[in-house]
Amino acid sequence: HEGAAFTDPAALLAGARQALPDLPTEVLSLQPQGPRFMDECGVWNVGRADPAVHRPTSSDVPALLITGTFDAVTPPSQADEAAKTLPHGKVVRFPGLGHDVFSASDCGRQIVADFLSRPDSYDTGCADAMQPPTFVS
Repeated sequence: HEGAAFTDPAALLAGARQALPDLPTEVLSLQPQGPRFMDECGVWNVGRADPAVHRPTSSDVPALLITGTFDAVTPPSQADEAAKTLPHGKVVRFPGLGHDVFSASDCGRQIVADFLSRPDSYDTGCADAMQPPTFVS
């Protein structure tokens, strides 16, 4: 409704082909994170959302945007972009974590709980102190 209806499979394939020219079309035509969502949306006849769903949200309420630095689904840059129109928004990065910070981190759960209790005064020190894992080859 919000994504597939605004996505052009041919444009996705062209971008994939440009980025990875040596891979076969059968591989390049699979959308990452959801290789069937384009076909499934057509079967379910989900329609198309109002284009306004793609406009940035603007609000003066406190907002907490948590993101894992290894998130391949919703990269940290998207939290930064969302925060641009949220003057009381704060992006908190969790080094070495992926998409589901809340489930993966006691620190993440504590920051969310503290934010919900005191949206104008919460400590993010545990996230600031986190280090990504060391990779060895």
